Amino acid sequence: MYRTPSFSPDGKSIVYTKEQGNLRYGASLLPKARRVYDFHSTGGKGVFVNDKGEYPTFNAAGDRIYFRPGGNTPGSLNKTLAVINRWVR
Repeated sequence: MYRTPSFSPDGKSIVYTKEQGNLRYGASLLPKARRVYDFHSTGGKGVFVNDKGEYPTFNAAGDRIYFRPGGNTPGSLNKTLAVINRWVR
């Protein structure tokens, strides 16, 4: 399943998380962990960014992607933020 999409400031790219589905939505077709991808808004294949993460978003310049590593742990109050420098297309 695809979740939490966010457009780049110039509108050319979208970052999102891809996660395991369920019995209704095809659990065997998707990865078990929530993974972050960068996708060009005109089409093509998503570019893998990180193997664990959630809520990806771009910075104002569009050259970095911020996300919460490890996904969402229910009940955990300790949340961290990670950043990856991005090759701008």
